[in-house]
Amino acid sequence: GLVGVPTHEQTVENFHHVMNINVLGVLLSMKHQVPAMLAGGGGAIVNNASVAGRVGMAGMGVYIASKHAVLGLTRTAALCG
Repeated sequence: GLVGVPTHEQTVENFHHVMNINVLGVLLSMKHQVPAMLAGGGGAIVNNASVAGRVGMAGMGVYIASKHAVLGLTRTAALCG
């Protein structure tokens, strides 16, 4: 992705690229993992968001946003939602 580039200079193409890899990939994984876990009586999913899911960093707006989204998806799934 475009790292070191101010948020206002990011491209829509880069946004979609980063979000598809970092967020959609996690969503699709959980979409298939959760039903199997529920059918089997439980389990655990570990999603990696890195420290970027908890902070902001200059020039990394899209990447940071994607990692915040991973935390949101993970926290919501943990609540059976």
